[in-house]
Formats: sequence, C-alpha cells, structure tokens
Amino acid sequence: DEFQCETEAALLATRDHLDQVVADIRQADLAHDLFCNRTHVLAGAGLYPQADRRLDTLLDGQVIILLAPTEAAYSQLCHLITRARRRCDKGEYRLTRQDFTLNLDNCLCLWSPRGRSDDDEQLAYYADCFKSRCWVLVENLLTENSFELSTHAQQLARKHNLPATCANNVHMHTPERKDLQDALTAIRFNTTLTEALPYLFPNAENHLRSANKLHSLYGTDLMQETLRIADRCDFTLDALRYRYPKDILPGQY
Repeated sequence: DEFQCETEAALLATRDHLDQVVADIRQADLAHDLFCNRTHVLAGAGLYPQADRRLDTLLDGQVIILLAPTEAAYSQLCHLITRARRRCDKGEYRLTRQDFTLNLDNCLCLWSPRGRSDDDEQLAYYADCFKSRCWVLVENLLTENSFELSTHAQQLARKHNLPATCANNVHMHTPERKDLQDALTAIRFNTTLTEALPYLFPNAENHLRSANKLHSLYGTDLMQETLRIADRCDFTLDALRYRYPKDILPGQY
C-alpha cells in the first residue's frame, strides 16, 4: 500500500493526475490506493504538512501523516486544516505540535524520524497524542543515508513499543516524470532550477515502485503492516452528503 502519495491536487508539488496514479497503483498490484496531499484531504487519507517550508518552521521539519479511516476522522482532519488556514493569509498555513492534541481521536498517525537528536522526544510526544494509533514510518528512497535512517526508524519503533510501516513519498507515477517534477518545484519556490537544487529530489525514486522492489527494500513485516492499516480505513468520499443547515423560522413554518 502507498500511504504517502501526492497528486496534482497539491498545487505545484507534482503534475501527476489522480487517474494516472490510481491506474499505476492497480497495475503494480498494490492493494489499496490512499493519497496524502499536503493540507488537502483525498480518498480517505490525510494531512501531510512537512513539505511546505512555512509548516517546516513550526513543526520542526517533522513528517506527520494523518489518515482518516472513518467519516468522523475525516471531519476531525478537516477541522485541523481549517484551523491551520484561518491563522494565516490565503495560501499559507500554521500548525503547532499542540494542534495534534485537539480532537483527533479518530485519526491514525504515521510519524517519520529525521535522524536528529530529538527524534526520541518527538516520537514520544506524538505516540502520546495518538495512543494505539501511531506508527513509525520507514522510508528508503536509496539516497545517501536512506539505509541508516531506515534502521534508525525501526530501532525507535522497538524502543517505544510501536508498530512500524513503510511508505515512499510518491510524487511521480513513473521515474520519467523527474524533469517535470524538478521544474514544478522551481516554480513553486519562484526560483531557477539551479537555485532550487536544495529542494529537488536527489534521484527519481519518488515514484510508484513495484511490489517486488518494495519487498526487497522493506521486508515482509513492514509491508504486511501497511495492509493492516489499510484494512482499518473504510471511509470513502462517496460517504459524504451535503447537510443543509436547519433554517431559523417561527414554529408554524
């Protein structure tokens, strides 16, 4: 399953269409298709704040994915996004760690370490916010320190007696879209490709990889945990219905 996957709904973060990503997920025989778009909510999945620099400052660079397994969780997630938006001018968002203590008791949390000295304390905080609903996210995108960070994440999970799972921060349905992805990133930061280098992915691994490759990188246990999480997520956007507010009228009307 792919828990960390962006589509074009996250403006200028990627140009991959939702139908392209869904088709490739099904072709790759990945059992469920859950999408996390930063500060957007799609297809039963949730909030991915880390990639926006304005949110990085306030959340200390943490990668936090919230999943909405039920309609109640979806409502809670929407309230969280609304709070983040109302604090700022249009197009900007502001969240703090304290926001994750408020009315998110139906959401699931996937937390990813950054390889910093405070990872232990950060994980303890979010594990307390999401009791029995927190997983440590393991990623391996074949960068310079990917294997070390993957090992570090699994060690943290064992230390805190938390389950671990895996994801791939997907931004492209195929690696051939890397050049376009880089161009969009430069546009998003209003700079040139050369100046945008610190924000570009170092390789093209942020695409939908085959199930066989995922198994070789993550192993059976982490892959099986993605299925267990996905089995808890039975909410779809089809469940939403518009509820017209009750009119304030005299009793005889």
